[in-house]
Amino acid sequence: IRMLLQKAHALSQKWGGVPVVLAGDFNSTPQ
Repeated sequence: IRMLLQKAHALSQKWGGVPVVLAGDFNSTPQ
């Protein structure tokens, strides 16, 4: 779980802090 959170946080930082990733809405995130 921790690894997933870290990856999600890293992606959100890469995308400019997109809150959707932090919200856990992975199904709606663009590939």
